[in-house]
Amino acid sequence: MKGQVSVFAILGVIVLFSVGLFFYYQGLAITPDVQQQKLSPVERFVSACMQEALDEAVNLAGQQGGFITVPPSISVDPGRYVSPDGQDIVRVPLWFYRGLRYSPSRESVAHEIEAYTLVRAKECIGDFRAFSDATITPRGEMRMAAALNKEDVTLTLVYPVDVDDGSERTRLERFQASSRVRLGPMLDTANAILESELSTAILENFTLDLMSSNPDVPFTGMLFECGQKEWRLTELRAKVREMLEVNLPRIRIKDTNYPPFIAPEAQYKKLEKLTMKDIAEGRIPEAPDDSYEYLRMFWNMNVQKDADLHVGFTLPRPIDLLATPQENGVLRSQPAQGDSQYLPLLCINIYHFLYNINYPASSSASPCLSPSGTTSRTS
Repeated sequence: MKGQVSVFAILGVIVLFSVGLFFYYQGLAITPDVQQQKLSPVERFVSACMQEALDEAVNLAGQQGGFITVPPSISVDPGRYVSPDGQDIVRVPLWFYRGLRYSPSRESVAHEIEAYTLVRAKECIGDFRAFSDATITPRGEMRMAAALNKEDVTLTLVYPVDVDDGSERTRLERFQASSRVRLGPMLDTANAILESELSTAILENFTLDLMSSNPDVPFTGMLFECGQKEWRLTELRAKVREMLEVNLPRIRIKDTNYPPFIAPEAQYKKLEKLTMKDIAEGRIPEAPDDSYEYLRMFWNMNVQKDADLHVGFTLPRPIDLLATPQENGVLRSQPAQGDSQYLPLLCINIYHFLYNINYPASSSASPCLSPSGTTSRTS
């Protein structure tokens, strides 16, 4: 099958990586912060405004592939995003499209969080109109800073205000909130996966393996049959899509939290070292049932080792599969006949097809669920 690589092409594979935060975040339990009980009403109020804004920002990042706001140049072009809901309500931008990379970095996401939460916090605080029994006087402009840490996202608001409740006058300057979502490590992992794919074309090669191993997908061949052989492009497209839908989620990424294999790793290592001489001489080690998954679907994509992070691939929308030569969506073999003198009754069908396939592959990175919740702090 490998000899057919020369007659197969995957052009412009679109790679989509979305950070799987939304469902993770929705599943978190919220636990009360003991520190909150020691805060003044104004501190708790500002903290609550910040927390609400931060929660919204993190949810948006999870739904929209790391983007808090989808750039207009992307949102107006359906080819540059995937809509999981099918209604274009949620739009997940492609991180790599037509040779250009659009993946968000830690820095860009932090800046987006700062800008979004600053606007939302200002709206929520509303010049402290909620406090009618105290005089609250701002002494400076709001400045928001977001940090994507190893275990959480923290938000710090520098906003000096004087609070006079009639009996005491105090100044508050810094307020904080945090979300126990590992957004930073997830972005790092997703970007590492994208970088690895762009440098090794591992998804293209994997797709080739799937297609070339399916006898119902014709590449190059010769059939000793009479009558022209035909394949419908719609049926081939459905077969390839089904193979991708079934097999992409089975891919495991090294150095992440992945489902264990059946046998110890040493057993598969023996298979990796197997030579043709070993096979010829009968020195064939026992092969576990999931050997193919270890040898061909267990990928080293140079991610930072993180045993608490799950990574999974999916196919979020239909594929675009073209083939040549074809006519009106039908691929046909070229019939021939044996030499009239020696094999006049021998029928031969020859075929040779090229394929172009274009599809988005979604890689989601999400942390293992834990009972830890979302907390907020002010100071």
